Amino acid sequence: MLDPAVENISLLLTLVVTIASLFVVLLFTLGYISDKQLRMKSLNLQESENRYQSFIDLNPDGVFILDRKRRIVKCNRAFEQLCSRPFEQFKNTDYTLFIKDPENRSKTKEAFKKVLNGETSKQTVTVTNFAGELIDLEATSVPHVVNGETIGVIGIVKDITDIKKAEELVRQSEKLAVVGELAAGVAHEIRNPLTTLKGFTQMFFARSSEPENEKFLKIMLDEIERINFIVSEFMVLAKPHMTIMQPKDIISILKSVKAILDTQAVLKNIEIDFRCPNETISVVCEENQVKQVFMNVIKNAIEAMKDGGTIQLIVDQEKDRNVTIHVIDEGVGIPKENISQLGQPFFTTKPEGTGLGLMVSYKIIENHNGKIKIASEENKGTAVTITLPVAMSTRQENHGIVRDAKRRNATIIQYKKRSSF
Repeated sequence: MLDPAVENISLLLTLVVTIASLFVVLLFTLGYISDKQLRMKSLNLQESENRYQSFIDLNPDGVFILDRKRRIVKCNRAFEQLCSRPFEQFKNTDYTLFIKDPENRSKTKEAFKKVLNGETSKQTVTVTNFAGELIDLEATSVPHVVNGETIGVIGIVKDITDIKKAEELVRQSEKLAVVGELAAGVAHEIRNPLTTLKGFTQMFFARSSEPENEKFLKIMLDEIERINFIVSEFMVLAKPHMTIMQPKDIISILKSVKAILDTQAVLKNIEIDFRCPNETISVVCEENQVKQVFMNVIKNAIEAMKDGGTIQLIVDQEKDRNVTIHVIDEGVGIPKENISQLGQPFFTTKPEGTGLGLMVSYKIIENHNGKIKIASEENKGTAVTITLPVAMSTRQENHGIVRDAKRRNATIIQYKKRSSF
């Protein structure tokens, strides 16, 4: 028979072992449950991270993440394409550096501060990417919150450049429609007095016996006819008509324009310095339309030179393909912010201007498969470059022009360096 004390100790040990075993089983069970919960949380976290990463990487719009110092710390492929450069080459760059306009840059910085304070920002901004392209973006910014703390900003940008261009075309069309209605309304009233003026001028021309008078009367008749033609051109805005293109000598056209404007230039102490490569360069055009363009451009140059000076009228022929006419003045110049608006209906920098002259000029040159480029700097002058395709016959005949063109190009470059265009 066992000693009662030993028996009690044995029971106690059995109880302790049982309790310990139950405790181990409990710990194991709790560990298993905890591990399962951790795995579930990890899976949920991984799933959330994958969704988050997919939202960034697969988003067709540009997505970028900024830290609290406005530095780009992460972005997707679409944003890289907008920037035209791999992310590693602009990582940690202040994103406001893409905004060249100081006013817009300041607004963007203010919007960034508001987003850090918990607000949401949506704005339209124009940026310049690393390729030098101007891009219009619609940007939405929200706080980047982790564990209840705002650590930066998440931005989504949509390229709306094409949309903006389409909207601009609509606005242009609306303006052109207004111009067309205006042209249709006044054309008849303008043509009536023109007919009278032309009739009396023709009568005086027929009765004149002095060569000098005949010369001026002939110029008057030509100008009346040109005014009549301009009225017809404005009518095109209301009702387009077919234009007959023929090979014409651009040099003769320019000489004719210069002869008409020389008197006006001399009265303002201005010299028109005309330089051309040879006597003939043929261009397929409507002569009166092209003449109208150069009249507009040179008259603008004369009106811009209040203190006199020299207008350079230089003709270049590039590789027997195009003829380029440079009209370079020493006038007051055009503010940089106005350059992009030139040629728009009713936009003008002159108090008495209508803004229609350049608009019609742009349209005429476009219809002749040419281009107009304008460079200007305030208080230094303006350079207008008009390029037109040369007629085939001229391309075949003129092979010695390139050498002379290089010499004239040097003159143009020297002038531009002096004028800082």
